[in-house]
Formats: sequence, C-alpha cells, structure tokens
Amino acid sequence: MKQFVLIAFILFFQNPIQSQTPEEIYGKNLDVKISYYDSIIRLKPFSGEYFNRAYLYYLNKEYDNALSDYNKAISLDSTNHEFFSIGRI
Repeated sequence: MKQFVLIAFILFFQNPIQSQTPEEIYGKNLDVKISYYDSIIRLKPFSGEYFNRAYLYYLNKEYDNALSDYNKAISLDSTNHEFFSIGRI
C-alpha cells in the first residue's frame, strides 16, 4: 500500500513542464513573444519584464540582448538576488 501511495504522489505532483523543450513551452516563434515584451517595456519599464524578455532572448540564442536585459533588470532592482546571479555570468 505504501508503494501505491508513493507512486500516486509522484505522478500527481510531477511537473510536466520539466520534460518539455523551450519550443514546446513558449512556441517556436519567440520573436512574437519578445515583441510583446518590447511593447510592455515601452509603456512602463519594470525589472521583471526585462528579466522575462532576457530569458526569451536566451532561448532565441540572442545572448548579447539577453545579457543586456539581465543587466537592465539588475539596475532597476538591485535587491533581487535572482536577477543578479543570472545576469552577471
């Protein structure tokens, strides 16, 4: 009975995103999503938006743009340790 409960627990709480590729999660056309963040940032620059767009740039293999956006996120919110640890690589 304990094995059944353990297996049921693992299957129920398994995160399906972990087994997906970035293309499956975000779609193949990352440029559309990047342009979405472009328009949001034009309206109101916010560190989280720069951080999210940086990740999309990274997935799109635009590493210079990704690093630039990570650094911008850090400059807007230098107290967020997650931004700092990813952006300064």
